[in-house]
Amino acid sequence: MSFVQRLGRTGRRPDASRIMQIYTSDLQPKPNDQFYERLPFSLLKALAVIDLFLEGWLEPPAERTVPYNVLYHQMLSRLVETNGAEPKDLVGHF
Repeated sequence: MSFVQRLGRTGRRPDASRIMQIYTSDLQPKPNDQFYERLPFSLLKALAVIDLFLEGWLEPPAERTVPYNVLYHQMLSRLVETNGAEPKDLVGHF
């Protein structure tokens, strides 16, 4: 799902703020990693997409047969919203 599509799905309730939360999947760097290995690359990519969006660029749509990335973002957003949840609660929510 594209950044613009995700942003368009935020703040749909009346009087709701539009808040975009971005999660990345970078692993924790090791203490002896080189500086360039310690940079959270997926976070840098996310910031670049936001910067390009602000300049008017839109990413082309990507078709996925099973959108696990959407489920991942929805689960993390739900965990933030509820300050944590049991797996059975997440399964029941989705």
